[in-house]
Amino acid sequence: MPETKQDKVRYVTLEESGIAPQQLVPLYMEAYADMPEYGEPSPEDALRYLQWLKDHHTLFEIALDEKGKPIGFVVADANWFSRFGRGGHIHEWVVHPVYRHKGIGKKLFDDAVEHLRQFHDRIILWAGEHNDRARRFYEQYGFHPEGRYKQWVRWVLELQKPPK
Repeated sequence: MPETKQDKVRYVTLEESGIAPQQLVPLYMEAYADMPEYGEPSPEDALRYLQWLKDHHTLFEIALDEKGKPIGFVVADANWFSRFGRGGHIHEWVVHPVYRHKGIGKKLFDDAVEHLRQFHDRIILWAGEHNDRARRFYEQYGFHPEGRYKQWVRWVLELQKPPK
């Protein structure tokens, strides 16, 4: 298992990194290997999705190991609007399995929440109904389930407005 320490990880935006969506496909596929029902079914589909994310974000942050290899990313959109209303939306959050439980995913997630907090007092994301790892994290973070669509659960975080 890699011994990447949190202080050796660099966090950069997609634009700063110079990384193309196709370079994130292996990371994406590996991250969903243990729950394929929630990820894209093929590398080609994953690439289409990652290209869509590239065009629909206000934050696309990537965690790079000490060699500059992507080991995680988060994609958030402060301009998202759906039939459920307007709110900050976390579209995707991925960490390579060998880098989980090292604070990397939490840092990416915290950065997405802080980014969206500038624009909204409500953050929305969707997660698979049987993704217990995500459910536990979201509950501990303060999210609550607020709806379902097929196998997906909509999670919402109500943010407190900062005092004036």
